[in-house]
Amino acid sequence: MVSVSNFVIQSHPAEYHDFVRYLDGIEFRRIVLHAPGLRFKGARQILWECFCGGRQLLRHLDSLGGAETVVAFSHFAFVVKLLARLGLLHYQRLFCFGFFLHDPRWFRIFRWIVRLDRPNDHYAIFSRREVDLYRSQLGIPEERLHFVPLGIGAKFGIRRRQTAESKATTILRAAEATVSTSPYWRPSDPFPPGW
Repeated sequence: MVSVSNFVIQSHPAEYHDFVRYLDGIEFRRIVLHAPGLRFKGARQILWECFCGGRQLLRHLDSLGGAETVVAFSHFAFVVKLLARLGLLHYQRLFCFGFFLHDPRWFRIFRWIVRLDRPNDHYAIFSRREVDLYRSQLGIPEERLHFVPLGIGAKFGIRRRQTAESKATTILRAAEATVSTSPYWRPSDPFPPGW
């Protein structure tokens, strides 16, 4: 039985499909939008995807009411945050999985956009450098930036042939780890309270 309090939102069906499949298994309800899903995107394509996906997400607001946890990917998480700030969507915590912004021309704009954040909005990022970059350039507090090392499987001696589900388990646990107390997740660590 799927819990109606945890959701994962995909802009298109192929977005992080392995990770989403794992979340399905731990009672996250999947909301799949059909925004244009281009692999390499410029500013116009990102804005168009957010606009199209945002319009489609409006149809799911009733089912998202009172969500405990919402996982959204990359820049689309800001559409979710905007809807929450407008009072159209309610959640207790949000994970922006795979946020990526390195072009300094966008920092000024995103400094304004991150003002949509609430204290329980978190970012799972894949580079230690991004923790310092987003903290200093965007003003995101370090305790909401969770570094997930992409080579985590090799670091902990996890078998080379993992299933998609076991990789996603490792990534999810690492995303939830508190970077300030332990920069790497240890395989013996349990899920944090609330999972």
